[in-house]
Amino acid sequence: MSVDRRCRPLVLLLSVFIACAHAGSCGTSPSVPDHEATSCGSANLAGGLQVDPRLAVINEGGVTVSVGGSEKRSACFYRDLQRPSDRQAITWSSLDPSVASVSPSTGPETTVAGVSFGKTKIRALITGMSVEVFAVVCEAGRCPPPPY
Repeated sequence: MSVDRRCRPLVLLLSVFIACAHAGSCGTSPSVPDHEATSCGSANLAGGLQVDPRLAVINEGGVTVSVGGSEKRSACFYRDLQRPSDRQAITWSSLDPSVASVSPSTGPETTVAGVSFGKTKIRALITGMSVEVFAVVCEAGRCPPPPY
């Protein structure tokens, strides 16, 4: 059977997709174990080498910062080291930007800055899952201890 020259790129793409789907390895490297393909650290792996596919975490937890101060936070998720475009697509936001702001608003890391006294939540949207931690902005040296 001869394939029309105009259809050859489509046939080639379809062949690669079918081979990929059949092998079960589209988009990830099955030769890399879950715990090595995930940047969340051992504390988030529940003591094992198998990582929950629903894993999405803001590392270091909640933020306590003074007005004018800042702290960095990072996010991780299932097999994130094998999915760089998904890491760059993480979006960050503050539920009350008048209390705490985030910058940059996309990528695996952000800086949370204290704007005014108060309490809010910092949200990371990670591969469609929303993960939140508290942010408390207080007077330097007089912040209440977590948990919030």
